[in-house]
Amino acid sequence: MLLATPLADGSTRLEEDVYFTCGTGTTGVYRCIGVGDDVIAVFKALQQQINRFASRVHFAPVTVDGEIGPGTLAAAQAVATYLQGHPEVISIDAPDTVNALSASATDYTSTFSQAGYDLGIPSYDEMMAASGGTPSAPVVTIPAAPPATSSAPTPEPTKAPGQSSNTWLWVGGAVLLAAAAGTVGYVVYKRRQKKQLRA
Repeated sequence: MLLATPLADGSTRLEEDVYFTCGTGTTGVYRCIGVGDDVIAVFKALQQQINRFASRVHFAPVTVDGEIGPGTLAAAQAVATYLQGHPEVISIDAPDTVNALSASATDYTSTFSQAGYDLGIPSYDEMMAASGGTPSAPVVTIPAAPPATSSAPTPEPTKAPGQSSNTWLWVGGAVLLAAAAGTVGYVVYKRRQKKQLRA
């Protein structure tokens, strides 16, 4: 079981620019990176708990790298939405930004861990052992605040109220496009068969 040690004020919320910084960096992808090994371990533990739900919720597992980016956010949103359909187990609001997910990483880790247990989903270590990987279960602790850094992070673009990630729209559009192409191909195939039978 993961242990989330609360901060001095009793909360488990990680403060941006103290525990993590966000920006596009050299990759051009907006992401949040933990300040110090302890916070990176918190982010990795979150990604491990998200991956427990990958086959159940039907998404590709995220890379457990300790960096919270759009892929981790989309997967966390998918897990939270799935859990909203199981209120008898637990319910949690889906994070709406990379920053929000990073700030509440310990809360989401704990919630996803408990929900996975309640739903009988194998732990991350059990899944890794079954697939031949090397299991690793870090104990999640919140470190003392690291020293302030002088670099200012790039702010995340703000979203209009009610606007969510476009990832699922792209996935849905791709599925519809594939279905339409398959239908057209089937119709063309059937017409060719009819022509061959007449000849």
